[in-house]
Amino acid sequence: ATGDGDAARPDRAEAVFVVGGLVCAACPPRIVRALGLTAGVLEVAVEVLLERVRVAYDPARLGAQDIARKLRKLGYEAEVEGAASASDRALAGEKARRLAREAEVRRYGREALLALVLALPIFVVVMLLKPYGPRGVVLALEANVLGSRRRYLAAEALGSLLLATPIQFWLGARFYAGAVKALRRGSATMDTLVALGTSAAYGYSCYALGAASHNRPCCRSHRTCAMDGHCFHGHHYFETSALLIAFVLLGKYLEARAKGKTSRALRALLELQPARAVVLCDDQAETVDAAALRRGDVCLVAPGLAVPADGVVVRGASTVDESMLTGEARPVPKSADPERNAVYGGTVNLGPGALRVQVVAVGDDAVLSRIVRLIEAAQGSKTRVEALADVVARYFVLGVVVVACVAVIVWTALAATRAIPRSWYEREGPALFGLLFGVAVLVVACPCALGLATPTAVMVGTGVGARLGVLIKGGRPLEVARGVTCVVFDKTGTLTRGRPQVVRTELVAEDAAALLGCAADDVADAVRDAVAAAEANSAHPLARALVDQVDAKRFACEAFASSVFNCYVAERLRQETFDA
Repeated sequence: ATGDGDAARPDRAEAVFVVGGLVCAACPPRIVRALGLTAGVLEVAVEVLLERVRVAYDPARLGAQDIARKLRKLGYEAEVEGAASASDRALAGEKARRLAREAEVRRYGREALLALVLALPIFVVVMLLKPYGPRGVVLALEANVLGSRRRYLAAEALGSLLLATPIQFWLGARFYAGAVKALRRGSATMDTLVALGTSAAYGYSCYALGAASHNRPCCRSHRTCAMDGHCFHGHHYFETSALLIAFVLLGKYLEARAKGKTSRALRALLELQPARAVVLCDDQAETVDAAALRRGDVCLVAPGLAVPADGVVVRGASTVDESMLTGEARPVPKSADPERNAVYGGTVNLGPGALRVQVVAVGDDAVLSRIVRLIEAAQGSKTRVEALADVVARYFVLGVVVVACVAVIVWTALAATRAIPRSWYEREGPALFGLLFGVAVLVVACPCALGLATPTAVMVGTGVGARLGVLIKGGRPLEVARGVTCVVFDKTGTLTRGRPQVVRTELVAEDAAALLGCAADDVADAVRDAVAAAEANSAHPLARALVDQVDAKRFACEAFASSVFNCYVAERLRQETFDA
């Protein structure tokens, strides 16, 4: 796929790659850096939420498959997108992404729900029942399940271990796999932080259970005794590792749902393009796939059908709804007149006549394809804040690990030299006391919001704008919009809803009640019903507005129905009604 304005340059080509495995904010800067160092690559843009990488390169020095192989060497799944038009590529890619995303949402939802079901009992027992529960409940939780005076394992500790283990090694297996992949390619991701933080908390908890198992009977309830120096009073942190994995999975579930919602506007725009077209060949009509149309083909567009491609009217006269492009509700007259013969794919022929349209633009040259490329470029563009986040993310994981190691060393040294009160570390000892601070640093740094919040906000903003008929050219306009104090609109279509609406009804006939056969108090409703019945079979926007003002349920029970409908070019309507 060649970008606009670059098609005539032999030293520049552009390819789009569908990339799998973009797990966190550290992936885009790694891809940009690796491809940027490749000879022949001119420009790289990573669209995380669209799961695509757009690369401009010199075709004389390398090809698209060379770039795809480079992406695979980095540990990602990469395929070159097809060479169809932007709208076709986007529609096919959107369908595939939608199916994959729906499966991803269901998978993350199940895993998050299961993790929360397993983790919440640990939290309730450790954080609520043990410190604040009734004495009988506390004694039951601290009961020795081993039934031995030489070995000790509390009931709540065993339960916590059994509940936390499947969360750590089954539901959390994806984080270990991601960390191993990152390690193989000499880097670190947010999966690395999650794996390190939860493993440290889980490992320390297992050590705490082993150390506490040797406690004397007098100190097994975490109370002091004469032999307190031989007792281990450290707590386990199974609830920390379990809840952390549960919340990360919940965050990934919400993130996957957000991705799906932000693509709905683009999907709605793509679905405006009709899938089939009626092509005339030697005065014979043949229905073909709209994607197979070529320049010069003549299509028949009957009233009520969408124009299959950009073209010019060569025969016929009618009106076309172009509100999808202009926002204007007023139908636009179209004929073979050179001043009013241009029509665009996705617009609707409102009638009354059929149009013969000669195709002049297909694929990437079509107006709808250009709009699709604009929206995709806008959703993949980076704001200044996002660019800063990418720079930070490049060194974030390594920085967190370094800070965690420093925290362990500093606090261990402070405890060993008794520079801090002994009561702070007497339960665990200096080494484990310092380790807890390192675990805390890793756990706090685990959430992956750093590089996902801004691109998600851009996706949501541009998606909502597209749904409301406003095309936003990237994240930068959104970023500076907060400082806007004055907005200038260039046409009324920017401000209208794109469809007419009845705002007031006036009756001028004095004998309307007698003509309609109803009481004087019911004249207004009867007139609306009669008008709606007359216009029910028309596709004209004004007719639809008259029908929409009547409540659907009430209209179905009224005494007016259409028997004969004729629409004329002079915009006159002849209607015969009969009593239902």
